[in-house]
Amino acid sequence: MTFCKKSNSLIAFLFRVRNFLLHTLYFMKYLLVLFFIVLIFVQDSFSQPKKTTSFRDYFIVNMNPDSLEKEVYTRKNEPDRYLHELLRLEYSRYKISDHFGNDLSSIQRLLARKPSGIGTAMYHYILGLRYKSEDAPRALGYFQQALSYFERTKDTSGLAHCHLALVRLNTDNFNDSIGDTKGAKYYFDKTVELVEKSSDERDRISLLPRYLADRDLFYEEMPLTEVEKEFRKIIQLVRKYPEMTFMLKDIYLNLSYFYLINQKYTKAIETLNLSLKNASHCSPYNRVTIYSNLASANEGLEDYDEMEKLLEKIIATPFPKIHFHEYVYIEANFGLALAAIQTKKLDRIMPYLIEYDGLNRARADRLKTRDLLNLQTKYETEKKQATINTLNLEKQLIEDRNRLIIGSLLVALLLLAIVSFLAIRLRSTNRALQTITRSRDKLFTVIAHDLRSPINTYQGLSDTLGYLIKSQQVDRIQTVARQIDQTGQNLSHLLTNLFEWSRSQLGQIQPRLQSIDVSSWLNGFLPVYKDSALVKGVELETRIAENMTLVSDPDMLSAIVRNLLDNAIKHCERGKPVIFLMDTTAQHTRIIIQNTVSHFSEGKLLDLQQHLSGQKPLIYGEDNTGLGLLLIKEFADSLQTSVQVSYVDGLLAFEIHI
Repeated sequence: MTFCKKSNSLIAFLFRVRNFLLHTLYFMKYLLVLFFIVLIFVQDSFSQPKKTTSFRDYFIVNMNPDSLEKEVYTRKNEPDRYLHELLRLEYSRYKISDHFGNDLSSIQRLLARKPSGIGTAMYHYILGLRYKSEDAPRALGYFQQALSYFERTKDTSGLAHCHLALVRLNTDNFNDSIGDTKGAKYYFDKTVELVEKSSDERDRISLLPRYLADRDLFYEEMPLTEVEKEFRKIIQLVRKYPEMTFMLKDIYLNLSYFYLINQKYTKAIETLNLSLKNASHCSPYNRVTIYSNLASANEGLEDYDEMEKLLEKIIATPFPKIHFHEYVYIEANFGLALAAIQTKKLDRIMPYLIEYDGLNRARADRLKTRDLLNLQTKYETEKKQATINTLNLEKQLIEDRNRLIIGSLLVALLLLAIVSFLAIRLRSTNRALQTITRSRDKLFTVIAHDLRSPINTYQGLSDTLGYLIKSQQVDRIQTVARQIDQTGQNLSHLLTNLFEWSRSQLGQIQPRLQSIDVSSWLNGFLPVYKDSALVKGVELETRIAENMTLVSDPDMLSAIVRNLLDNAIKHCERGKPVIFLMDTTAQHTRIIIQNTVSHFSEGKLLDLQQHLSGQKPLIYGEDNTGLGLLLIKEFADSLQTSVQVSYVDGLLAFEIHI
């Protein structure tokens, strides 16, 4: 019984274990699917190209160009990404790989197809690094082009690296035209300022070792303890940023300079070995500087055998196509000669010295050749520039001559136009003067005629009056007296018209509009014309509404009305009325002066209508044009008043619309 209970308990336990395993496997299936989804997503995220917008984006983790080449060359089908990957590759090769500069032509082609601001700036920066040891002026141009872009984009890291490169370019090329201590100090100060301003600690890693090494060129020397403290800080930063590990080679190399200067040769050798250890991924010729410094340290320790081994490594290194360390190769032969002297290997001294002398001469010849080529290039450039300047000057002279010719022609045409205009104006003025002269002559003729008639009348009436007085014919004396009075009124009216016309011609009469009470205004001159009408044997009828007012110049309007009334009374048939009518509508005030004329030709009516409407000019003395008609037209135009004339069934009517 006990055995059965134990068996049942064991079976139940096994069932529970089985169920647990089944449930675990069930959930594991979903967890495995979820794991694969996350893995695919992460892989896709890491496969996305890194966006490159600044100088810092071209730092490569571990900076190993040999392993990077294979990966970069697989991106040829992605032009945008391939361009920036090639730039990273070339930057990683600097001072590390013999292949530095191999892909610059490919980068140039890619930039030509699709320009990139940061890509072009990095291309110029790398070209500056490429040529700074061979052609300093050319390198200077490339660095300045890169610098201008980094200044526009305020790329602190790019600016700092360009300024540091320009420091080295100035200090390493005093024999060239660009070598300048002041310029080097300016770029050095800018580098320090930018490093302190930068928020990225990687700039301190890449720039501070060179800053500390160059400080003694421009400022006071630093104590060795302070230098060691600063380099320890930089090394600690490298551990924080794995992509900057490649800088350890240069960091330890720069630190070794201070140990050598302070004759701490053992520490210098330790530091240089650390530099050599971190340069394992570099090409052999990129390690020659370390070998050179190690040789100097061993010379300080008087270990000439080790010094000789290190210098022989330098000599055995393949000569680079880019002469970064040419002077190291030359000095290595001299150092080997010194080592041979110290180790008593006299048979080796002369070969090394001969090799040293040969390399020195070859370098000097190459520099002379380069200088001659530079001079020749400069001469040819200046010659071409002089030719271009001459051609430009000739072109400028031709253009100036053409402009002078065109200007002269324009001036001549302008003068011709002015002369023609003045000639036309002169002819027009002459015609106007002739017209005025004719008008003046006619005016004098008509005035003389008009004045002669009343004067002759006066003479005749005076003779008649004398005869009547002698013969005592009293009844006829009154008639002659009235005739003398009428003749005097006509003469006065003529002189008044002449005076007012002369004033209008001199511009002394200007319209002064004002409100006019019609009754008071008419009382000023209408009674005189009623008496004149009675003497003539006609009746002047007036038809005027009460309390009428109008707005006009009273003197000018009076002159118009007086002349029309005088004309109507003078030419009206005896026994017929002269009607003077005034009425007002919503638009204007109308004055009508109407008389009876037995005969008035259509031609004369048409001429009068055209004169008053302005269709035909009024010339004094022509077409029976007197001073009265001239005044009527001139004053009506000044008051912007129209005067119309009509002749129907023997009635001649003048209408004034105000």
